[in-house]
Amino acid sequence: MCASKRCQLTGSNIFPGGSCYNVGMSFPENRHHESSRLWQQLSELEITPPEQAWTFEARLAKENGWGLDRALAVVGEYKKFLFLVLTSQHPVTPSEDVDAAWHLHLLYTRSYWDVLCAKIAQRPIHHVPTAGGSHDDDKYRRQYAETLERYTEVFGVVPPRDIWPSVAERFSSSRNARWVDASEYYLVPRPWRWLTKRLFRARPIKKKGDVHAT
Repeated sequence: MCASKRCQLTGSNIFPGGSCYNVGMSFPENRHHESSRLWQQLSELEITPPEQAWTFEARLAKENGWGLDRALAVVGEYKKFLFLVLTSQHPVTPSEDVDAAWHLHLLYTRSYWDVLCAKIAQRPIHHVPTAGGSHDDDKYRRQYAETLERYTEVFGVVPPRDIWPSVAERFSSSRNARWVDASEYYLVPRPWRWLTKRLFRARPIKKKGDVHAT
């Protein structure tokens, strides 16, 4: 896991300028042909080796404490992220969950390097961790905000908030993130953090002039 899990990709874009469309829509013949073909290749990308019974999605779910449905949803968003990587003119930054899928995909070297990079992208897609410092903090916040905007532009919908949180949420606690083996440790929230959340959720703040039904 890279520090703060803030990552970007390097290299030139395959399709300068990109092409915008909604996932699942049909394309007129010869229109946006390259982007349509690219999305089809990404959506059909099979990461799990055929000889393995334990799927990529099942492993992703286990390592992150998710249900299988959530892991499947994250993998779908990871493939959309890859599409943004290959069609955007600016660097793109993943959400924490999408980055988890990316990290795991890198371990499936044949799928990642031989299929994704060599055959689909036709160039290497490198994972570059943050160098740290306030300059990188600002850079990755800006890139993540641009990624959210690009997602909406390309796919025609707002990114799902449970997988693509806001910029503030994305970078609020990543500095303190750690991998924990839940089979060996109990996770207990710090009392003051738990108490603060409970107090703020206990009752709404009333403003002068507010009318409340009884």
